Amino acid sequence: MAESSGCRGVLVELIAHAGGVALIVSAQDCVERDGARASAQPAITRLAEAVWRTEWPRFDAVHATVYRYAELPGQERAYGQVLTRAELERRWGARPIGLDQEVADLPGASLFPWILLPVSMLVGLSLAVWTGVAAARTGAIWIVFRRW
Repeated sequence: MAESSGCRGVLVELIAHAGGVALIVSAQDCVERDGARASAQPAITRLAEAVWRTEWPRFDAVHATVYRYAELPGQERAYGQVLTRAELERRWGARPIGLDQEVADLPGASLFPWILLPVSMLVGLSLAVWTGVAAARTGAIWIVFRRW
């Protein structure tokens, strides 16, 4: 995705929050065609454009961050910018419908907690029953319920 636009060490995360869904994208740095490190703002623009033109679940904003840029050679300092969906549409036009997926449409996105919860409850209950049976066989249950 962003590596093809000249950015290295790219990390992308999708975060759902009360205000909507944000796509968090960060890069170690971006380089120009001549191999020189890109400036901060053009690097942010490249990252945002790359995620705008790539298939992702529908998002409302892009939080783009680059850590190394031409303005601070030899240093590492985060430079970030938040771009709303309206700003992205204004810059690069409407996002093709085929690139957007609903977050709930992701495979296993909404089923995982509903599968994990009953399984963990079953394991916990089985462990409690097994511990009770083992304690009863050794006579330890008498100590647990003994009246003082």
